[in-house]
Amino acid sequence: MTKVLNTGAQSSEFKGDVRVAARIIDLLSSGLYSTPAACLKELINNSYDADATLVEVFVKPDADRIMILDNGTGFSKKRISGTL
Repeated sequence: MTKVLNTGAQSSEFKGDVRVAARIIDLLSSGLYSTPAACLKELINNSYDADATLVEVFVKPDADRIMILDNGTGFSKKRISGTL
């Protein structure tokens, strides 16, 4: 995944995957979404909240992975460092 990061006057790219164990996702989202579809809808909405004009959703046939790519504004390096 490639996201262009807003870093003030300069732009840079972040390339890589962020992997989170399913157990952590379950703990963090416990009770937030009533169905997996509601969770997917929220992730897509996040793309549009980041001013994306293009959102692509890819689902592997075995449902092992869902990937959402967009051209939204993304995170600054500082915010990513603080979040992760």
